Amino acid sequence: MVWWLCEHFGLDRCSVMLVDRAGHHLRIAAHHGIQDSVAEKVHVRIGQGVAGWVAHNRKPLFVRVGVMRRASRATRSTPTTPNRSCARRSSTTGRLMGVLNLSNKRDRQPFDESDLDRAILAAGIFAITLGSNDAVRRTLVWAA
Repeated sequence: MVWWLCEHFGLDRCSVMLVDRAGHHLRIAAHHGIQDSVAEKVHVRIGQGVAGWVAHNRKPLFVRVGVMRRASRATRSTPTTPNRSCARRSSTTGRLMGVLNLSNKRDRQPFDESDLDRAILAAGIFAITLGSNDAVRRTLVWAA
């Protein structure tokens, strides 16, 4: 699915980060365009950085690099990112499951509202899929 998003949204990178069992960090569960060795080491505390902000606030966000860099120098409290990114939380029944990150459009254009809308739809699909898988696992445990 992340490969498909990269291809059809024209992205260099895409990742799905899921909340760990303790509920304090996000870890990359699936990715495209990121080295495996890098993806394995990534963990983001909820509330920190772009993905952490999205998870904490449960609101979608799109970032234009130039704007973020100027804001971070002025306030130092604004999350920074080295690339253009679009992130959206994934949840079902109000439970935070993770964040979908879309980064670096291949045409180097900034993300816009339509990109954010598409990311929200994609995150919804992930949430439904992950929620369904979770329900299946719970059912199988009870059936065993």
